[in-house]
Amino acid sequence: MYAGKIVEMQSVRGLFYRARHPYTRALLDSIPKLGVRQPLYGIPGQPPDLSALPAGCAFHPAAGGRSTGAASRSRGKTA
Repeated sequence: MYAGKIVEMQSVRGLFYRARHPYTRALLDSIPKLGVRQPLYGIPGQPPDLSALPAGCAFHPAAGGRSTGAASRSRGKTA
């Protein structure tokens, strides 16, 4: 869920192994892995202003160039 909207619905296995939305992938990438020393990944930028959401996918400005086509979908639909 991002900006009050469901961005991805899958089975648990599908979500962890085949995440499609950039926000879902970013959340999963931000989880530290036990026993692995690597830099943590953070999601850049700030959450959107909920009173002035951008057209399309609200995560698009923070997606860092990653595209799933979600930005071109209408606001009423979920990814």
